[in-house]
Amino acid sequence: IGGVFECTYVCAPEDRNFAFRKQLCFTYCYNKVTVPEAQVRWWTGMGEAPPEVIHCLLFLRKKAPDFDAAFAMLDCVDGNGELSLCELIQGLESMGYEEPKEVITVVFRYMDPDGGGTISETEFKVLSQLWQEVEQCAFEFVAFLNRTFGADLNSYWDYIDEDGDGELSPEEWYEAVRKLGYFGPSRIVYSLIDDDGSGAVTFDEFVELKKYMPK
Repeated sequence: IGGVFECTYVCAPEDRNFAFRKQLCFTYCYNKVTVPEAQVRWWTGMGEAPPEVIHCLLFLRKKAPDFDAAFAMLDCVDGNGELSLCELIQGLESMGYEEPKEVITVVFRYMDPDGGGTISETEFKVLSQLWQEVEQCAFEFVAFLNRTFGADLNSYWDYIDEDGDGELSPEEWYEAVRKLGYFGPSRIVYSLIDDDGSGAVTFDEFVELKKYMPK
């Protein structure tokens, strides 16, 4: 008998059973976990989130210094530590988010995995976990550029800005990255550095990648 068993497990952060997860790790991986839960750095993979969530994530990160601040901005009406769908829609619209309500509903459902009808502050922190993955994409992309062009990002800019107009359209970016042979999630990196969301990356926006240079 052979085959592959696949499944997906989803739960709200406050419903995590760390002790049971340690037990499963020992039972099936023969690995005894001794790290306390307080020291675990929870992570969310890019493939686990719908594109609507990624788009909203990048928008919020440009509007607030961190996701605790973003939650406070959205929960500014009653400040009860929870967000209803209506509050999320109104809060995002007040911040200038122009996506339709159907898109925001997808974001809401993602952050309300237990179907409770509200997003708690703990559930909202899944965006922080997802942001770690976004930044990891940027670190990996810049490490690739460093190996290819050296530490001078100007060399890469000269390579991709072929028409010399001082801006990169998404098409220019994707084509240049493809020619270089980079197969990582470059679209996320482009969205990350398109700081004003104009759909074009300037040189000043591009050099923000310096903060992801290997140290």
